[in-house]
Amino acid sequence: MDGSDEFTLGLAFGTSLHNSISTLFQSLNLPFEQQKQQYNEQWKRSRNGIHSLENVSHDDGKLYQNSVSLLLAHEDKTYPLQTQSPIPNP
Repeated sequence: MDGSDEFTLGLAFGTSLHNSISTLFQSLNLPFEQQKQQYNEQWKRSRNGIHSLENVSHDDGKLYQNSVSLLLAHEDKTYPLQTQSPIPNP
């Protein structure tokens, strides 16, 4: 140990212990800053086709933007355009 108070906590999910550990090691393989950059790039790319409704809605398009974000967050990353779980109705 180098005497630092910093540490990395890894959390991964899978269908088996082996799958979870493999996922964890794959996620720890890239430095955090690189992971963060890739995440941000993917998120921006997924929102490229989103229209701006600021000038034609009463809430500056916030409901639309939040709805798109909610759908993207629930999208299955393995099977695009499918949701991972039912989206709750308010």
